[in-house]
Amino acid sequence: MEERLRRLLSNDINYAVNNLSDEIDFFTKFLFGLDCGGCGNRHVEYFIKLYKSGLKTLKQMENRNFELKITERSKTSVVIHIPKEGLVITNANLTDELAIKVLKNYPALISQFKKYPKDWKELIAGKSKGPAGKKTGDVSLDKKNMGALKSIAKDLNIPIGKKSKKELLASIKEAKRVQAEAEKKAVEEKAAKQEAEAKEEEKEKADTEKTPKDEVEDDKEETGKGPDTETDGPKDENPKED
Repeated sequence: MEERLRRLLSNDINYAVNNLSDEIDFFTKFLFGLDCGGCGNRHVEYFIKLYKSGLKTLKQMENRNFELKITERSKTSVVIHIPKEGLVITNANLTDELAIKVLKNYPALISQFKKYPKDWKELIAGKSKGPAGKKTGDVSLDKKNMGALKSIAKDLNIPIGKKSKKELLASIKEAKRVQAEAEKKAVEEKAAKQEAEAKEEEKEKADTEKTPKDEVEDDKEETGKGPDTETDGPKDENPKED
């Protein structure tokens, strides 16, 4: 699934919107629960959303703390429909973030979940930083031995020297933080550039489809009047009689 999403996001936004709209619809519904019924006018917006947070959301789904019940009849996930917000939620697209968002507005829906953190009420109230008090951050790094840390440091071009394990660990975490911020900035800049290009292309397309009547209306807006119909020169208010 991750490779499929990466293939979609590797395309230029204009190509994706014009040729891969079905994939955009699929991942938008799968990852965010948004179902617009193939509304073409939002494909640019949804592609940018996928580009910015699609992969992150996919990874969150793999390690979620919320899970919906399975129906006895169909043996499939419970389906939560929220037409007002355009949401269709199943275990296929459920993430912790989406679950918290839904429960914040509709807490009674907790009855549809078979798995959820003990502190879910604190989570939706914004009083807890993580599911069931789970620690945040890269815990796996803390558990690595010195040899593994040196290998990671080498990949990140971090000078090792005579650093202690604690110092090396701090350097790696800082390098990863800087790297993550740079990647995020690059993604946002590329997304903004593609969005601007898409808007410019739409504007150019609209301009080429203008009719002569449209052009006359544009002239009126620019000059405050329609095309001139009188000849140049002052008008003689008292013409001489023959």
